[in-house]
Amino acid sequence: MNNYENMILDAVQTIVDNAVSNATFDKTIQGTVKKVVDETIGKYIIKYQDSAFFAYSTNTNTTYPVGSLVYVLIPNNDMEREKTILGSVNKLGIDYVNNITEEEKYNKIGTNIIKSNNNFELCSYKKLDYKELYNREKNINLLNLNEYDASLYLKNTNYLLCGANFKTLLSQKQKFKGNYGISFELLYIDNATGEDIIRTYTIDIDNMIGNPYSFDSYTKQYGIYQIDGKNFKSVEKISIFSENFPYEEDNKPNDIFVNNIFLYGAEAFTSDELANCALSFITPQGIYFDNQSLNTDSRTIQAEVRIKGKVVDVNSQSIKYY
Repeated sequence: MNNYENMILDAVQTIVDNAVSNATFDKTIQGTVKKVVDETIGKYIIKYQDSAFFAYSTNTNTTYPVGSLVYVLIPNNDMEREKTILGSVNKLGIDYVNNITEEEKYNKIGTNIIKSNNNFELCSYKKLDYKELYNREKNINLLNLNEYDASLYLKNTNYLLCGANFKTLLSQKQKFKGNYGISFELLYIDNATGEDIIRTYTIDIDNMIGNPYSFDSYTKQYGIYQIDGKNFKSVEKISIFSENFPYEEDNKPNDIFVNNIFLYGAEAFTSDELANCALSFITPQGIYFDNQSLNTDSRTIQAEVRIKGKVVDVNSQSIKYY
């Protein structure tokens, strides 16, 4: 009798196992955000094992940066169907919110007044490594800074957006102390006295995002400062520096690298523009012409659509604007 019971139980188990294996249950996997395609509709490219696919977030107010580990729902375990990001592995849903960056809250006015693509290097093993990249008084201009653009764009704005890309190859023993960065010195007329006054704007490890001792690839760092544009006179000096690292040694290779230095005038978006929709005009070549070739020169105007402060991929959403 026991043998018959066991045979019946085994048969039932076989039927159940077969039914479960063939059932079309939803499946949840862990994937890595490879690319943010369009934040406003929550569209991402997710990497899973050796494959990559599109997935959509359930909450468009939540942003998952590149490299984030997320849970992805596969409907009926069918990879051909639209896949959904449920939340991050560490925190789910609305608990994991990455608001728009400070830079996205400002509209650049005109063009970058620095035209150079040069790379610059510093050495942390020197007590002070200091390089002047631009000095108006000494006629140093390694940045190809356009003084005409500076007078036009900075004088007509209330904010300054400045910074650069940094990369480090610091040895382990240099990674717990020391400072490096870039400084911009601008000349103004003092409202109270009418005299010239220099104001310095510095981006160093105290206001960098991420670990400034471990930038394995070039990482953009910037600062946004309110300025007295009406009383701006000129950019006086731009310099990079490295100082006070733990060890000083001679004949060591450079281990701090700087490129893509930028300096813009900017204006803040209003709260309505950040909360709703906005169409902005971008002028990568600036908005002014000199008087040398007015009949032949041209400038490019581009449109940029924002929803809740975030720049939209107009192609993925087929947005029409006029």
